[in-house]
Amino acid sequence: YMSVEAQLIGDLGNNLFQYAIARIISERHGFELNCHRVDLSPHSLMWRLGMRSGTQLADAGDAFPNAPLHIPGMRHHTPQVSFDIVNNPVWNGHSLDLKEQLDDPRPRQLLLAGYFQRYEYVRMHRDTLKQWFKPVGVKALISPSANDVLVSVRRGVDFRLHGWTLSPTFYQNALSGLRNVGRVYMVGTGIDREISNGLSAFEPTIIETSPVEQLALMLCFNRIILANCPFAWWGGFLSDATELYGPSSTDSTIYAFTGRIGVDLKIDEARYHEVEAVVDSRVTTFAVREEQLFRLRTPGGPRIVME
Repeated sequence: YMSVEAQLIGDLGNNLFQYAIARIISERHGFELNCHRVDLSPHSLMWRLGMRSGTQLADAGDAFPNAPLHIPGMRHHTPQVSFDIVNNPVWNGHSLDLKEQLDDPRPRQLLLAGYFQRYEYVRMHRDTLKQWFKPVGVKALISPSANDVLVSVRRGVDFRLHGWTLSPTFYQNALSGLRNVGRVYMVGTGIDREISNGLSAFEPTIIETSPVEQLALMLCFNRIILANCPFAWWGGFLSDATELYGPSSTDSTIYAFTGRIGVDLKIDEARYHEVEAVVDSRVTTFAVREEQLFRLRTPGGPRIVME
């Protein structure tokens, strides 16, 4: 592999962490950067359920011209250093001494095959990352007012199987704590009957977008309630929103921005507020089938589907 190689595991939200860490290190030392996608195995459970890998950074290159997957630089062959969750299952996939990697000027090959979901790695690079990950040629579908709220949703078969699906109660608690709420908009993946009915008192407008369009939309809002997924986190982190509400958990088995083993995405800024993650961990055949049917009912493409 090249001097710094990042394996883009998972979908776009995961990829942005992987790319950011790899490029930050490669630019510090002038090393060559090479990033490539890693697809789900045809033998994996998600593949068999029809949940192929979604949008990845490698698919969305036209929208992120400032984040090329290959950047020329010095190429080294030895020594080889790897942070590889595939071949080192004991490693949690997140922890890395970034300062050590940045301070060490010695030539080396570095393989990054993990998730690296820790705020400390990117906090000092926000301005740079806003340039790298700024969507180009993508227009936000609406122009929200300062008091409008964007609710980010992440649901689906995979989250149900893991027991990570946020209950409508989480969003109700977050919205109930806000003052002077304007219009409420809902965007994300797997917006089903349960979440729509659960927030009906707030009369949300559901907006269908592609992931890149969703990111562009999130960057326009001043108040955002974040789903428990890396992609939503990036939308909040890169935005200039003055109010962000993210999930935390005391149960390490639940994916949340704090409380999850290895993950620490609490944004250490006054604008960030934690809301206790409330999940619906029920996994039933009906629930899985309902999610699959919903995915078939909602084709991609930007359009407001409910006022």
